[in-house]
Amino acid sequence: MRIVVTKLGGAVLSDTEGFLRAVRLINEDPARKYVVVSAPGKRDRADTKVTDLLASLKDPALRTENIERVRERFLTIAKELSLSEEVLEEIETTCTAISDQLQGEVSEGALEFVMSRGEYLSAQILSAALKWPCIDPGDVVRFTTHGRFIDRPADLSLPERAVIPGFYGKDQNGKVWLLPRDGSDITGACIAVIAQADLYEVGKDVAGIFPANPTLVEAPQQPIRVLTYGQAEEMTYRGESVLHDQAISLLQGPRIPVRIFSVTSPEDSPDTYIVPEDDPRIISDQVLIGIGEEKDFTMFELERAGMNASRHFTFKLLGVLSDFSIAYDHIATGKNVLSLVVRNKELAGNTAEVVEAIKKACRAEVKVTENLASICVVGTHLGSHPKVIGGLLQALEALKTETPSDPKIYWHEQSGTGTSIIIGVATSSLPQAIPLLYDYMESLKTS
Repeated sequence: MRIVVTKLGGAVLSDTEGFLRAVRLINEDPARKYVVVSAPGKRDRADTKVTDLLASLKDPALRTENIERVRERFLTIAKELSLSEEVLEEIETTCTAISDQLQGEVSEGALEFVMSRGEYLSAQILSAALKWPCIDPGDVVRFTTHGRFIDRPADLSLPERAVIPGFYGKDQNGKVWLLPRDGSDITGACIAVIAQADLYEVGKDVAGIFPANPTLVEAPQQPIRVLTYGQAEEMTYRGESVLHDQAISLLQGPRIPVRIFSVTSPEDSPDTYIVPEDDPRIISDQVLIGIGEEKDFTMFELERAGMNASRHFTFKLLGVLSDFSIAYDHIATGKNVLSLVVRNKELAGNTAEVVEAIKKACRAEVKVTENLASICVVGTHLGSHPKVIGGLLQALEALKTETPSDPKIYWHEQSGTGTSIIIGVATSSLPQAIPLLYDYMESLKTS
């Protein structure tokens, strides 16, 4: 029989109606055998996600009030669903456990446990509503005792159907560790691999992956119908938040297709499918497909005469990055200049220290440029279409920078597979740059 693993996001499960909608959705297709859930999201713009409420508990001044807000949020849903006293007691017990973990000096481990309880209680409620068992994700999402995610799904026998909390797992000692934010996608992918699923579907409050950020492009857009794993991984890694890129990596080996759909839209609304490159649904003649963007990058420009003649220059630079545990995003070299781009989160506030270490190790002048953004334009066989690549860069000629001397483009590179081109711009230029690139992409459809 066909097996479908369904992951439901926090926006879908934000209130009682969301849980009722989820129950109807799951029951309408007997192939939906495993459901992974996030913690409840915002009910409206003024609301706060449960995960954010739990994160706020780091601040002692907010603990009493926000634990009560979490408690009331879950109790309201459980009571409106007419769930058993056992479920209500579990909510009370969990909120007491949260409070207990935050007594005295709070460890990082205690905070990880606290942050995981939103997904835990979501799963308890949905499993009771469906009358399905609830699996401990520690058996599915495994970590080393140092907190490193083990990306080889466990050899595990699953029940016939189950609900699973997303976002966290455990190490061999039973300690809770968190996945990255939006990590419930990864939990779902692990379940899909273990279950040898025929489909992994992600239910959201939006329909699929859009060609460009709808908050930056005013033109009406339809979701992208089909992406390859490689194209989707590039877009999600570069800022598209509909699906986590690590989930795609897990699903690519066993070739499990992904469906991203809206739980609230009509049944005939378009979805996005992520499939292997040889899938017949791929539209091979579409050169440009979508645009992702991400903020918070810093560029280091190193200059030293004769740099290219030194066999150890780049080695020493990489040594500095290793010493500070920094992963880089982009590197390019010339005869006397090397540029290095990293995500701000990798620097962890140590920019000045990193600069001094680079100067000492590489004996180079270092210029730092902050407040940069990375744009990823995904396409098909871009290496065969240099005119299109030129058109993308030419489209950014219309950018208006803060001062005439500021660059319009800070870097650009093409992926080796021809799946994408990456363009670096000032963060302040993003609201202009994305519509310009989108308009050019749309122009190719009518030319």
